[in-house]
Amino acid sequence: MEYWIAVNKIKEGPLTEEQIAQRDLAPDTLCWREGLDLWMPIAEVPELAHLFEQKDDDVEQTSVVTPPPLRPMSDSAPATEVPKQLQSQPMQIKLQAIPAKCPPTYLVWAILSTLCCCLPFGIAAIVYASNVKTKFNGGDIEGAMKYSERAALWVIISFVAGLISLPFQIIFSII
Repeated sequence: MEYWIAVNKIKEGPLTEEQIAQRDLAPDTLCWREGLDLWMPIAEVPELAHLFEQKDDDVEQTSVVTPPPLRPMSDSAPATEVPKQLQSQPMQIKLQAIPAKCPPTYLVWAILSTLCCCLPFGIAAIVYASNVKTKFNGGDIEGAMKYSERAALWVIISFVAGLISLPFQIIFSII
C-alpha cells in the first residue's frame, strides 16, 4: 500500500510501510492513503500504529497539511486519488490559520457614516461591509478579512471627510 506523509509542511510520497519505518517520524505526523477521507496522525493509521508503540512521545514535530481535494481532479479519477504528476515529487503547501468567526462587517458604522457624514465614502464603506459575510461564508477567509479592513478604512475616511467639511457646510448655510 502507498502512503503520503506531511513533514514540515511538505507532502512526501508515495511511501511504503518499510520506508516509513526507516524514517524517524513523530506519531503526530500526518499521513494519508487511498481509502482515508482525511489526513490523520500516522500513529492512528491502523496498519502503521505498531511502528510507534516503542517510540518516545516527547519528540515534537509540527506537521500540518490540508486534506485531499473533495472533488475529483478529472472525470475518471476518484476524489481521494493523488494525481500522477504529484506522486513523484514533494509539494509545498501554503497554510493559513482559519479564524473561528467571521471578521467584523462594520455595516452599521458604514450606514451611519453615509447618512451623517460623507455620502460617497460611506457608499464605498457599505459596499465593502456588505461583502464581508459573503466572502467568509464562501470560504474566502483572506478576502473576508481584507473586505473587513477596507470597510473600516472607508468608515474612518467618511467620518474624517464629514468632520472636515462640517465647518464649510455651516459657513455656506449661513451665507
